[in-house]
This record gives sequence, structure tokens and C-alpha cells, in this order.
Amino acid sequence: MKPAGVHAKSRPRPRLCYVITSTASLMLLRGQLARMRQEGYEVTLVSSPGDGLDAFCESEGVAYRTAPMKREISPLADLVSLLHLTWLFVRLRPTIVNSSTPKAGLLGTLAATLALAPGRVYVLRGLRLETTRGFKRRVLWLCEWLACRLANRVVCISPSLREVAVEIGICPRRKASVIGAGSSNGVDLQARPYPFSRAAAATRVRLRRKWGVPDAAFVFGAVGRITRDKGIEEVVEAYREIASSDDSAWLVLIGAFERGDAVSDECVAEIERNPRIVSTGFIGDTSDVYAALDVLVHASRREGFGNAPLEAAAAGLPVVGRRVTGVVDAVADGVTGVLIDEDGKLAPAMWKYLHSDSLRLRHGAAGRARVEALFTQESVWRGLAAIYQGLGRGIHPNAPHDAIQTHADRKAA
Repeated sequence: MKPAGVHAKSRPRPRLCYVITSTASLMLLRGQLARMRQEGYEVTLVSSPGDGLDAFCESEGVAYRTAPMKREISPLADLVSLLHLTWLFVRLRPTIVNSSTPKAGLLGTLAATLALAPGRVYVLRGLRLETTRGFKRRVLWLCEWLACRLANRVVCISPSLREVAVEIGICPRRKASVIGAGSSNGVDLQARPYPFSRAAAATRVRLRRKWGVPDAAFVFGAVGRITRDKGIEEVVEAYREIASSDDSAWLVLIGAFERGDAVSDECVAEIERNPRIVSTGFIGDTSDVYAALDVLVHASRREGFGNAPLEAAAAGLPVVGRRVTGVVDAVADGVTGVLIDEDGKLAPAMWKYLHSDSLRLRHGAAGRARVEALFTQESVWRGLAAIYQGLGRGIHPNAPHDAIQTHADRKAA
């Protein structure tokens, strides 16, 4: 028998696998994988093939494997993906599998279970079923319920998302946790120019000239996928109302048009023909773009956590948003922005900022301070590391994780 000290030195590092559906989600993990390497894990990223995978994993210092996964429901393709992932996990023998995004969440946790991976974490980043009806909603509910059922831990990225998940029955309250105040990965404040700094001013000028926007224009911006679910049709409609009586107002749409849940042909035509509406297309790293805007308009019908509003707040911008899941956690109504009811009108709230520089600057400064206090990347990473360590110590799958429970949870208990 080997001496205890020799055995300890030869013990391999525990393997931690992250599973995402596509490379579009890489931005949600930036810095986190490198941090988990520092925590002592051998980290492997699993994703569908896509642009940027090599560069991302090289920058994080981690290995990757590819597995075909489709974002939409596709039974035959999903079965092939499940078999591929299961065989991959059998070979890799991960200690912990972290799965996120709806499709990867289900396939990742199911494959990890079949491959007998002891630690299974499902990061619930949002509920697509919130804006669906009928048979599709029932299928999505079942997929989410199964992913939560198979996971040891379910990490909800916002308090409001956790409440919805518990209320509709996809996850028991004691299994679902929120790390700190929430968010996907916190905000990298060092990567964003400090509001009103020289760096921010230079970025503002550079991007506006690149997009053909006058230096003196008042710019409303929307950051995210160009879909109906993201409320882009309502953003364009509200902008038209404002622009009809104020020619200083511009609208910049930062994101890609998507075929699934596509906006109407009329909306596309307005975007294409209006000279004061700029569509930039997909931008992978949006850390700089907020410096070129004056107000973020985030009209999404549902979120896991409003990442764009949080990033805008870090850049010192106020946010006009809807009072829906995820967004209510990212925007402090009347403090860092204005929230309207789900069926309310965006234009009146947008007018407030267009006609009051003092209000815009006050809410923007409050937003930056709130991000610095509650939403750093370090706080999220510490919370995840605590969950991984807890799983390594053999915490029972249904036991509450006191280290990341909220004060309200403990009081209710």
C-alpha cells in the first residue's frame, strides 16, 4: 500500500464539464472556466461546433469537445445528441457536469445521469415556456421538470426566475438556489469603460461614426436577438412615435435577426428604410457598445436575468424595461431605470429620459453603483465554487444549500 502522502500527490484533479447548446452562449461563461481551473478542476467545455470555440477555450485555458445539439425541439436529432453526450461522459468520467440553456440543460443532465456522473448542476437561465402556449408549452415544461429532477443542484440566475420555477412546479424550492442577487456570470467591470471617462468618450465617438450616427444625437439602444419575444416590434413602434416629433432621436439595434420567432415583415421594412434606425447585426462582445448609447430599451417579454440591462447599468445607462421575470431583478424601478407593465407603452418612459438629462444621469449613476455592490463576477464564481465543493463532500441532492440561500428563505424555513 502506498503511503498516504504519495497517494494524495498522485490523485488526479476532479473533472468539471460545462455543457452549452451553442457557441452563442460562450459570453455567459467568460472568465468562469479559467477561475474554476484555479479552484483545482480539470475543466472541459462541451458545445455544438461553432465560430469562436477555439479562441474562447484557448483564452480560458481549457479543453473542449463538440457534440451536435439543436436549439429547437427535434426528437431524432436530440436522441443522437443524447447518445453522443452519454458516450462522451462515459469516456471523460466527469465528477461534476454543469449544464445550462434549455436543450443542453436537459440533454446534459440526462447524459450525465446515464453515465453515472456523481455531480449534476443545472443552471436555469430562463423559461421559454413563459411565452408559449398549448402543446409546445407542455413539452417545454416536461423538459425543464426532467432536467431539474435529474440535477443535484438547480441554480436559478435570478430570484424572480426561482419563484416562477417553484410556482409552476418544475423544481422544489429546497433544490433551487440563487447565488447572491443573481445574474448569469456577473459583470466584468474592468472590461467596460467607466462612465464618462476618457476611454468611454473615445469609444462613444468611434462607434457612432462607425454606425453613421451624429455625435450630438440622442441614441436609444436595444441589445439582444431581433425577435418578437424580445419586444423589438414594440421598441421600433415606440421609437417611431418619438422620432416623429424629435429628429435628434436615433435607434440602434444590436443583435441578429432570427428566423424562429421572427419579427413581422412590416417591422423589418421599417428598420431597413428608416435612416435613423441602425441595425449592427450580431456583436459577440458587447462590452463597448453601451458607451455609444444614451438609454437602453429592453422590452423583452421574459428573461432568466436581464443581462443587457445589467451591462447597460454598468456603463452608466438608465434602462426602460418591462416588469417581467428576470428584468425586475436587473432594474431597480425608479432608481436605475423605469419598468412598465407587460402590456404598457414604452414611449412615455423613453420620453422621460429624452427630456431630462438630470434624471438620465442620476439613474445611470445609481445603476453603476448597484452593479458594483451586487453583481461582480467574483461573487458568482465564489457561489458556484461553493456548490461544486458541496457536491464533492456528498451533500444530499435535496438538502438546502444554506451558503446560498436568501435571507427570506431562511426566515420562511
